[in-house]
Amino acid sequence: MENTLLEIIQDEKPALVEFTIADCDPCEMMAPTLRQVKNVFGKRINVSIITVNSLDEIAEKYNIKSVPTTALFCKGEILWQSSSVLSKQEIINIVLDKIDS
Repeated sequence: MENTLLEIIQDEKPALVEFTIADCDPCEMMAPTLRQVKNVFGKRINVSIITVNSLDEIAEKYNIKSVPTTALFCKGEILWQSSSVLSKQEIINIVLDKIDS
């Protein structure tokens, strides 16, 4: 999984990644929102959901203390990160602000 995540976040295209765990109701609430965000941006950004566990080195490496945690990466660098449930419009605004600046 780490190799797949690295490929996603190190791509030239920005990557919006939701880190989740199994049986997480707030994470499940975010899934349709992320699909909508993906539809808005099309091929301009990659959108992925990555399942981790609290002891996972991915969770440690990316400072994931709670889920869902959504992060925006570009060329391996974290541009933004949030550990709350966000609306489609909030995410769109953040992505536009970060990738257009």
